[in-house]
Amino acid sequence: MSEQAARGRALARQDGRVLWWTGAGVLSGLVYGLCHFEGVYTLPGAGLFGSWLLLTAVFLLTQKKTLKKDAEGLLLTAVSFLLALCGALYDTEGFRLMNLPLILLTQAAGLKRLSGGRSGSSLSAEGLKRELKDSAPDCFRHWGVPLGVFRERFSGEMLSQSLLGVVIALPVGGVILALLFSADRSFLSLVGGRLLGAAGDGRWLWQTALGLGVGLCCFSRLYAAAEGEREREAHGRAVPAPLIVPCLTLLCLIYGAFILYRLRVLGGMAETVGQSPAEYARSGFFQLTIAALITLAVLYMSLVRNGSGAVRGLCALLTALTLGLVALALAAMLRYVSVFGLSVLRMTTLWGIGMIALALLAALARCFNAKIRACRLLALIALISWTALNLLCPARVIARCNIHMAQRPGAEAALDTAYLARLSPSVLPELASIRDDAVRAGAQELARDTLSLYRPAWYNTSLDWLTAELGEE
Repeated sequence: MSEQAARGRALARQDGRVLWWTGAGVLSGLVYGLCHFEGVYTLPGAGLFGSWLLLTAVFLLTQKKTLKKDAEGLLLTAVSFLLALCGALYDTEGFRLMNLPLILLTQAAGLKRLSGGRSGSSLSAEGLKRELKDSAPDCFRHWGVPLGVFRERFSGEMLSQSLLGVVIALPVGGVILALLFSADRSFLSLVGGRLLGAAGDGRWLWQTALGLGVGLCCFSRLYAAAEGEREREAHGRAVPAPLIVPCLTLLCLIYGAFILYRLRVLGGMAETVGQSPAEYARSGFFQLTIAALITLAVLYMSLVRNGSGAVRGLCALLTALTLGLVALALAAMLRYVSVFGLSVLRMTTLWGIGMIALALLAALARCFNAKIRACRLLALIALISWTALNLLCPARVIARCNIHMAQRPGAEAALDTAYLARLSPSVLPELASIRDDAVRAGAQELARDTLSLYRPAWYNTSLDWLTAELGEE
């Protein structure tokens, strides 16, 4: 009897956690649903940060008896917290969009480790593959759990009493509203107009449905974090060398020919088609970066799944050639930035080029020593450097850099004030550093006009918006 009572108490506690997680998830989902206002897609700033705090606090409080001290879990949770905080501090839409999946991944991985649901490192090659593999299914795997708990808790007599309570509450509330409307006609027009307006365009239905869906995803992620680690399949088999060598050889030949031609053009020994030498020198950096990223995947499969001497030798050659490709991409990007200035995409591409170069150096080292394991170190560097970049306020860095380059003697391009004006409210203080009075006044006026067209609601506002509004007053 005591064992049955203990199981009952454990089930009740589990049901209680499910109810708490469902409530926190639905609240967070409704905040996200509010951001889809009149069909305009925006990402929440302060709302995302508040939702992060709510979900994390509820999970930690309900799991406090099973929490463990885990350095990697604390690091991942701190990274997720700082990235969510950056959304509440700075409204740089491009970075908000790129940070959202990283916030969700690091939050889920950190909570799993703190609740004891992960073994091994989440930043190793196998750990990263496991987290990415679980991230999407974890958002949908446990949608049915809250429905089952609600059905068990609110069945029978409690359900009938709850329905009776709703039946009683509706007429009582209707009478009270009628009396209040009769006492205050302005209150009637205000509330009636809002309700009819919201019901007329059907927007609230879309926002509610989206919010409930996102809320169930949030719940499912919390439940998966507390569920623990599932059984895994065995590691993949080694890939035979005949399957790898042709691809490595072909890539080496292609990269070698491309680098040789590119160097001949830049050295003036070959002509470009349809481009001036200056245009050619600053073109192709995005394509070269993507090519280097694909090569990294090929190198990973080759070095991990086959460690023969021939494969390692070809991988070393291919890595060296890819490093040359990355150097060409970096040179083209720096040349382009020196003419046209920074943007969100160019800044993130520069960061990506740096991370790809570090990964290629690690792959080159592994070609000569198969015992080297650098994935965890690379993941730490990537997380810390990306978080630091966000904390530096990217929009302000971009504005400062572009203004400085446009004011240099012999600048090749004028300052793109239209881009800075729509980038973020954070650029307003930086516009005061423009030396030309007419350009400065025009840029500030354009920024104020652009920002006045959009006033974010509380769920997607940020500190720089509040600072800009106070500055205008």
